[in-house]
Formats: sequence, C-alpha cells, structure tokens
Amino acid sequence: MSIYGKIKDHYDYSQRGEQRVAKYCLDNYMEVSGNTLFQLAEKAKCGEATVVRFCKKIGCESYHDFKEELTDETQEHLKSENDSFVSQIYQNIQTSIEYTIQNLDLEQLDEIAALMDKADIIFCAGVGNSGIPAEACAMRLVRNGKNGIYFKDNHFQSIYLNELKHNDIAILFSASGESIDTIHCAEILKQRKVKTVCVTSSIVSSLATLCDYCILMKRWLGPLGGGSMIGQITQMYIADLLSTRTGMIDQKTTLKAKETTFDYIIDKMRKERI
Repeated sequence: MSIYGKIKDHYDYSQRGEQRVAKYCLDNYMEVSGNTLFQLAEKAKCGEATVVRFCKKIGCESYHDFKEELTDETQEHLKSENDSFVSQIYQNIQTSIEYTIQNLDLEQLDEIAALMDKADIIFCAGVGNSGIPAEACAMRLVRNGKNGIYFKDNHFQSIYLNELKHNDIAILFSASGESIDTIHCAEILKQRKVKTVCVTSSIVSSLATLCDYCILMKRWLGPLGGGSMIGQITQMYIADLLSTRTGMIDQKTTLKAKETTFDYIIDKMRKERI
C-alpha cells in the first residue's frame, strides 16, 4: 500500500498531534518529503516525538524511512503525470490530423490545386501562430517551382494585396477564422475577385464566409491556455497537402525546381570548401 493510502487508513489517530500530522501530510502530499523532522513538526504544530510516533503507526521504522518511501512515491507520481502529459499531446496531434482527413473534400483539394498550378502568384497569409504554416506553405511552393509569396510585415502585405489579379490565388491561415488582419486580406481579395482558400477550424467563421474554399482543421488550446502547436502542426499538414498536390500536377516543373535547388546547394558547398 502507498504511504498516502496508509495515512488515510490510519486517519483516526488517538492523539490530536498525530491527527494534525496526518492532515498536513494529506493536504500537502507532494511537498512533505522536502521537510526535515523539525520542519514537519513545526508546520503540523506538534512535537518531533509526535511525528516519529506517527511514522511508526503507519509502518515506518523512523522519520528517515518515511521520507524515503514518500520521496519514491512522489517521484513515481510525477513520472506518471509526465508520461500522461506526453501521451495526451501525441494523441491530440493524431486526433487533429484524423479530423482533417475525415473532413477533407478530395475533389475540392484537386480543384484548389488546379487553380494553384495555373496561378501566376500564390499568396500565403497568416498572423501569430498561423504565420508559421503560411510561410512554410509559400516556401514549399517555391521549392516546387511555383511563385509562392509570404510577407511577415502587415504593411507590405496590404500593399502587395492590391497588386494581385483574378488569375492569382491566396491561401489564408487562421485557426479561429477571426484574425482581424487575415479577414482584412480576405475582404480586399474578394473585392479584387481573387480566389481565396482559408484553413480554419470553423466553416461559419468570418474568414470562411468571405473565402471561396474552406479546409477545416481542429483547433486546440494549449494546457496553459492560448494557442497550441498542435494547431500549427495541423496547418502545416494542410500546407503540405496543398503544395504536394499542386506539385503533382506539373511534375516536370517541380522536378526542374528541385534540381535547380540541389545544384545551388552543391555549388555553395563547393565554394565554401575553397
């Protein structure tokens, strides 16, 4: 039986001092092992002899043995909590990706990819946590020989939006679908009759209602509140789907772009050696 269990089983102690020790240990279970005999006695408002007597009543030879058993127990408890935390995040990532796959319209994905393949410019936008997958999407498209564009600066982004034409396309990332800057992008693009695709968690969000296409993702909040990297991972997965499917349409251009990148890297490595 655990120390915690032994304390609960022997909670009906005859001495009030022992009762106070038991109550303090149960209320502060994870902290008790860090106390000396004197400190525990002081916090439980009893004498050191009372603490020792309490330890013997729950089957420990001494306060030292009590502390050792309790330390092992609390460390095991913390390890179990950490394992659970790690597993939970992994399961959340799996659930998020599975949700995206289940809600993915493959015909729509092909239609979007066809538009991206024909577009002169593929404009990618996102702010905050959604900025990272937006930038990654643009980079992947460039590596596939497409003209992917991303701006971190909202001012430059707004200027560039007014240069886009009806044969271009924009991929807009926003987990909530309510990011003010991204909604502003969608409004301008709608006025300019530029095709838009949003990656968001809600089909009834402000962003989704403005866009021509919507790819759904599952939104997660982090354990401390706020955005979670699980959402970013899901958005990156969708960005990979879009860039890969687009690259598959014109494989000749994609392979040529990869060869150009490879040649550049080899040339750079050679120059660095000289």
